[in-house]
Amino acid sequence: MTNVAGPFVFGKADLQDDATWPSVVSQLQAVLPQSTVKLTWTRDGKAMSAEATPRDAEDFFDDARGLRLYPLQITHTATNWGEAFGLGFRETKEKLLQTLLILRRLVTGRLSPTNLSGPAGIIFAAGSFASEGFPSLLMFLVLLSANLAILNFLPIPALDGGHMLFLTAEAIRGKPVDEKLQVRLTVAGVLCLLSLMVFATAMDIGRFAKMFQHWFE
Repeated sequence: MTNVAGPFVFGKADLQDDATWPSVVSQLQAVLPQSTVKLTWTRDGKAMSAEATPRDAEDFFDDARGLRLYPLQITHTATNWGEAFGLGFRETKEKLLQTLLILRRLVTGRLSPTNLSGPAGIIFAAGSFASEGFPSLLMFLVLLSANLAILNFLPIPALDGGHMLFLTAEAIRGKPVDEKLQVRLTVAGVLCLLSLMVFATAMDIGRFAKMFQHWFE
């Protein structure tokens, strides 16, 4: 049995009942600073106890300890076409909002550009989701489609959003934007997109190199 105590009693876990070591570890990760943990166990019919102070591990978490924590997953299954369309609409809306949130964090600097992935990373992710089953692959395709839809409508020349920008400027000014200026902006947009793709691909190569190094080690 474990008992987490500090400014207040956080909780008890009896490993002989429904509690498991992952649930205990989850509680330990949520304790307040300077809390203590009291362990009580029985050995050879004799009750024993000890107290310890949790602290952050100096080394990376060792999965060989046998503890693997998983997030809660809830599967929604449609029973008819109406529910299927409703779930599809909800999932698409959530992925669009998720993509906008990621773009916002990239612009504000809360998310590092090194997290971007190029074609290689997308293919690897698609294979990973496909290995989990066709529904998981469809969810990934929804996220990918949401990304492409939003990125395509960004006001960047060479994309549909850039064309919409030129058309808006033409509607406001009453005449088209100078053709030479459009060409220059379009070329600049293409160069920016190519640079972004090269950068994202370089990030993928770096991640794959670390992955292979970890495998060989």
